[in-house]
Parts: sequence; structure tokens; C-alpha cells
Amino acid sequence: MFLSILEPCSYTAKDGQFLRIKKDKKIYSPIEILQQKIYQAQQDILSMRTLWGNKKRQPPEIQLADARDLKNVQFSQKPTAIITSPPYPNRYDYTRIYSLELCFNFVKNFEELKELRFSVLRSHIESKVQNNDTPNHPVIAEVVDILRQQGKVLNNPRIPDMLVGYFVDMGQVIQEWSRVLAPGAKVAMVVDNVRFAGELVPVDLILSEMAEKVEFKVERIIVARYKGNSSQQMGKYDRIPVRESVVVWQKI
Repeated sequence: MFLSILEPCSYTAKDGQFLRIKKDKKIYSPIEILQQKIYQAQQDILSMRTLWGNKKRQPPEIQLADARDLKNVQFSQKPTAIITSPPYPNRYDYTRIYSLELCFNFVKNFEELKELRFSVLRSHIESKVQNNDTPNHPVIAEVVDILRQQGKVLNNPRIPDMLVGYFVDMGQVIQEWSRVLAPGAKVAMVVDNVRFAGELVPVDLILSEMAEKVEFKVERIIVARYKGNSSQQMGKYDRIPVRESVVVWQKI
């Protein structure tokens, strides 16, 4: 709850891919905002009691792990469902966007923040690519090759490396899900297709094809919404709606 009040009580504001300082921002009293959050939590608890009634509820169990390696997670039984929204390969560096919250209680200095930045799932342009990282899907190999040939056309030359690292990491994530899930288990995952220098990357289709190779069956791909492109891309490559989807898989 303390993390949720940090931004309203500071001169910072999340703005796109960055956390920015806004000196003219209105600052709220920590006590006032905390009281509001406590009230919201109380309302949520009352709503859950209304929804569930007197039914016995299993308390949630929280474990910390890297989705790319779940070997140290102790499951009481094989999971039967995963509902998740992993980072999109859209250049957003969440260690920057949430640096206020991270520095409040999770990292001690800038070096620890950088270490975290380079260790999370590779969805931003500062991701480091290893020598043995290669595109693990033919569409990614084709798009990365085209983007590298364009060179200066890209607004950041590290975008191809980011795409390679992202799909290598997501491949590891999907393999871990296949290993730990019970037969018949469902996966529902929100993903976002992306476009760089006019090249469309159908993330939902690529990840679904990767899942089919490790004992998943694709049940549905639900289009949640269509998004526009940046003004720079539309001016140069026209407007192509990019979908945000919910992919639904079943473990075979």
C-alpha cells in the first residue's frame, strides 16, 4: 500500500517510457492518500465477501521466482491455470518507469538498479544479447534481418537485439509452463503486437506457434483492441492497426 502512494506524494510522474520530474505537480498529503487507499482496500474486501459469501477460500500463496526458470518454486500440486500479462517487446524499461518504487525499498543504489535492469525479461533496448542468442522463429529471423539492413532508419539500433532477446526469453518461459502445468491446464496471456520501421511483428501468432511445439494447443486468440501507430511511423509507413490480444492455450 505504501508503494501505491509514492507517486501522488512526489514530484515524479510516469510519462510513456520514463519517470519524469514535474516541479509544478500538485503534491498530496501522505496521510490523506493512505486513508483513501485503505478505504479502497476495505471496499474490495467487502465486495469479495459479497461475491463469495460463506464459501471457504484458499488464501493466496506468493512466491518469488524468474518465469524463465521455475525449478525452485515448490508447487503443492501441478498448476491448472496461468493468467498473465508479460512485458511487451515495445522498448518499455519498467526498471526506469518504476524506479521510484524500486528505490524506495528494493534496491540500495544505482548499481543494483542496473543489475536488475539487465536481468529481467528482455523487452527493452538496454537488454544484453548473448553470443549464442539467435532468432528462434523464422518470422523473427526475417524481421530482424530487415531491420538490421535498414540501419539508420531505426530510431534505435538496438531494437533487433531486443526482439531476439525477447523471443528467446519467452521461449524459455513457455517451456517452463509446459513442464510445470498439469495436463489440460489453461494459459490466458495478454500480448501486444508491435511495429518497428514499418515492420509488423505478430507477437500473438509467433508465441502461439512456439507454444504448439512444446505440448500446448491454441484454443483462441481474442482481439482485445486495436491500437494506432506512432505519428512518425504513420507519416512514413501509413497507419496499420496493431492488435492487443489474449491468447488462450491448453496443455496437452
